[in-house]
Order: sequence, then C-alpha cells, then structure tokens
Amino acid sequence: YAYENGKKLCNAWRKIKSGKVSYTYYFGANGAAYQADKEMMGKYSVIVKKIKGQYYGFDYLGHRVKGVRVGSTSAYGMPYVYYFNANGTYNKTKTVQLRAASRTNKNATTIKKLLGKYKKYKISKNRVAFLRAERYNIHVKKITILHKKERFVMSRFCLPRDIYHGKGCLEELKNLKGKKACLVVGGGSMKRQGFLDRAVNYLKEGGMEVRLIEGVEPDPSVETVMKGAEVMREFEPDWIVAMGGGSPIDAAKAMWVFYEYPEVSFEDIITPFSFPELRQKAKFAAIPSTSGTATEVTAFSVITNYQTGVKYPLADFNITPDVAIVDPDLVSGLPVKQVAYTGMDALTHAIEAYVSTLNGPFTDPLALQAIEMVLDYLPASYHCDMVAREQMHYAQCLAGMAFSNALLGIVHSMAHKTGAAFSTGHIPHGCANAIYLPYVIQYNAKDPVAAKRYAEIARRMGLPGTSEKALINSLIEKIDDFNVRLNIPKTLKDFGINEDEFKEKVDKIAELAVGDACTGSNPRAIDPAAMAKLLTCTYYGTEVDF
Repeated sequence: YAYENGKKLCNAWRKIKSGKVSYTYYFGANGAAYQADKEMMGKYSVIVKKIKGQYYGFDYLGHRVKGVRVGSTSAYGMPYVYYFNANGTYNKTKTVQLRAASRTNKNATTIKKLLGKYKKYKISKNRVAFLRAERYNIHVKKITILHKKERFVMSRFCLPRDIYHGKGCLEELKNLKGKKACLVVGGGSMKRQGFLDRAVNYLKEGGMEVRLIEGVEPDPSVETVMKGAEVMREFEPDWIVAMGGGSPIDAAKAMWVFYEYPEVSFEDIITPFSFPELRQKAKFAAIPSTSGTATEVTAFSVITNYQTGVKYPLADFNITPDVAIVDPDLVSGLPVKQVAYTGMDALTHAIEAYVSTLNGPFTDPLALQAIEMVLDYLPASYHCDMVAREQMHYAQCLAGMAFSNALLGIVHSMAHKTGAAFSTGHIPHGCANAIYLPYVIQYNAKDPVAAKRYAEIARRMGLPGTSEKALINSLIEKIDDFNVRLNIPKTLKDFGINEDEFKEKVDKIAELAVGDACTGSNPRAIDPAAMAKLLTCTYYGTEVDF
C-alpha cells in the first residue's frame, strides 16, 4: 500500500521508490498494488468514466485515450482490459475479444492480432500477464512518493428521486403518472395481508392498467428474470412497481433491463456498471416489505444462477429506483426470524459502508446513524415492538443509501458465494452476513485504516474501551451478543453445513468470493488462500490471527 498526505492511495498510478530502485504501480480501489513499467503507465493505464450515457477512457493525466488499455472503473479497482474507438468511445465487442484472449493465451500472439496497428506497442509475455489481471505480490518496506500529480476526482452520490416514508404512504402509488404498470411480487405474503390488493387499487385509481407478475422465489433465478421480462415486453408498461422483500425487487430490476433491451444477455450485465441506459420505456418504483436489503434505494440487484450455484451481484446506477415507498405498515407482520436476518443484514450494510475504501462525507453520517438505530431498535423489533419495527424500517433504508454509494466488502462477497453452495441447505443472506461479520472485522482490523474506522464506530455507539484494540473487541462482542439474542448460529458448522462438503468446496468458494464485485472495496486486500482460511475460521469458530 502507499499513503499520500496520510491517506491510502486508491484508483491511482504512482512512481515510487524502494531503496535505490524506482517502480511504477497501479493502486486498486482497496489500495492493493499492481506493478507496471513506464511504458505500461504511459500507453496502457486507463480510468473508465460514463459521460452523457457513453463510456470513455482517460489516462492518468486526464486525457481521453483510444486503442487498448488496462485499468479500472471508477468504483472497482481490479485491472481489466478495455478497447476504445478512435473517438474515445468504449468498444464492447473488441473488449470482450481481448478479455477472452488474455484469459486463455499464454503468449501474445492472439492479442497482437486483435490489436491490429497497435501491435507496434510490442506487447510481450509480461504485458499479457498484466492483461490477465494477475496480482503481483509486492513487498516494499518503505514507500516514498516521488511525483504527486494533483487532479480533480469526481464522485457520484445517487438516490431515488423521491423517498416516501411513514405509515400509510403506500397510497402514493395513486400519484404515479402513467398508463400501464407491471406489479412484481413474491410468494404471497403481500396478497395474504391485503397489501397487494391495496397497491393494485391505488394504481388503478391513478388511471393505470395493471398486470401482475407473481411468485418470484427467494434468491431469484436468471430464468425467473427472463420470464418476467417477456411478460413486460408483451404488456409494455411505463411503470414497473416491485413490492416485497429484496427478491421481487431485485428480480424486477433485472427484468427492467431485459424489457428495455431484449438483445442484451445476462452475461453482458455481470460486469459492474456496464448496463445500457434505462428509462427508455419505463420508470421504477420499489416498496420494501422487509427491513434489511434496502434495494428500494440502491444501485444493486442479486440474481442467482442455480446451474452453477453462484449469486451474481449486479451493480449500476441505472437500476436505482425512481421512487421508493418505505411504509412501516408492510413490515408489521414479519416473522421474527426474518426480522433477525434482515436486521443483521442492515447492520452489515452500514458497517461495511463505513469502512469501505469508497467511504466519504456523504455516506459516513448515513452509515453511523443506521448502525446506531439498528443497535437501539433491533432487539425490541425482534420482540414485536411496532414502534421499534418502524424505526428499523427507516434504519435499513439509511444503510442502503450509504452502501449503494460507498459499496460493501468481503462479508457480502462470502455471503453471495456460499448462500446456494451447499447441499445441506440454503443459507439466508442476512444469516450468512451475521455469521461472517465478526470474523471479517477481525481480519480487516489488521489494516490500520480499517482498524481506526471500526474503533470510530464503537466509540460513536458508546461501547467500552480506551484503546483502539479494546474498542474493536467491544464492537465484535456486541455483534456476537446480538447473534445470540436473535438465535443466529455462530459458525457454519452450527448452521448445519456438512464438514466433508465444506472441505471439498471451500477452495472453489474462496476463489469465487475473491472475484465477487464487493471484494474490490474491502479495506484490506485478500487472495483465495487467505479467503479459504477465513471461511475455515467461520466454519469452526476459530480466531482470525492472520
């Protein structure tokens, strides 16, 4: 890692000195170093930015680039290959070809052919290794910044246009302006409790024709998404309204993409922040019936490919809803187990957002307020105090605003990749987060910047401790105590995961988790070997001492 004026360098190129030798490095979103040389920095480095609906690449001096480049999006730090047209616009077709070649070739032949006239850059085997985004293990005792280049770095803070909150605000549906609405719901709880009929009637009262898409399963599948998109293409709504837990809202977000762009494939949108421009045919309203996922205010959706057993977190500001309706009446009948799981999901969102490498002055207050409210109200909400349950509904929404803009960390990477991985049973997302959170704090706290942030959380919450280490331990103990009070197991073994199956699959799960979109903003770097060790700690309940 490198530090400049006391702050860790992220998403930046720098020339640094170790002893008498100078090196050039690219520092990813979490500060991890990738070695390059002067030619790579000058001719290949890139930051990808979206301007007026089109993607462009810029070098480390801010100049627009063309041809082949290696760099990162503004939100994720892992290097990727990109190809840009002569006018600087992103060429998706050639980029896909380049990435496929760099993953499968051990020499430069195929890449040279694809580059055409750019082969004069003399791409060597070392270049191919960099194009393959292979991590270099850098060991530098002391880093001194030789060249500091000041430049303006723009950040984005994105929320729904309107957020309605308070008892009875579901009625705002009658004020949506449109002719047709597709209403996407889950397994039937909204129907049984009468909220589905109320929503349909409000939309009709506002002058809209309504088509239902019902039966979205927990952890929605790619197949469910494609079927829903087909219904939308037939009905042609100008509003998509999703009501329920995270699953129907997440599914509806993905349906929205394939409704507006039938030619796009699921693989096309797996890359973070690669969605086509939405709102060509419809706008989106989200109504949560659980207090955890906060998908009603976020730029994320999680869709599962059950053929591979992998959850894919989709990320793009395009899928941030236009309208969020946060009505606490919808959570009054939640089962207590769901209250526990979704509540700990909200706590994880807020803590990971606060320590993320992309935290900032807009997200920190939201994250801290959400943490405080969860610690104050979750136990009472679990015991059916309706005032506390209303406050939890607002707390999870605040946490969502924070993590949608600051992003998350490896608690979510691990939860995404273990949720559907074991034959002994699905691990509910919030439950997985609750199990992993204390262990990840132990791991991340080895990083001094992260340790300071965790201690700040504990201090703000009034937890005991005078030293940084004592405060972090208090935070971990508080989470452990909540898990006990909410009847959440401490380990994967306690949850019921078969030991032999865990040992068989842990290395592959670790590899997938490191590649998860949430890993890039984790405050401490991690590789598959360390991730496997961390997952093993969560299985047996052992201390994280590495």
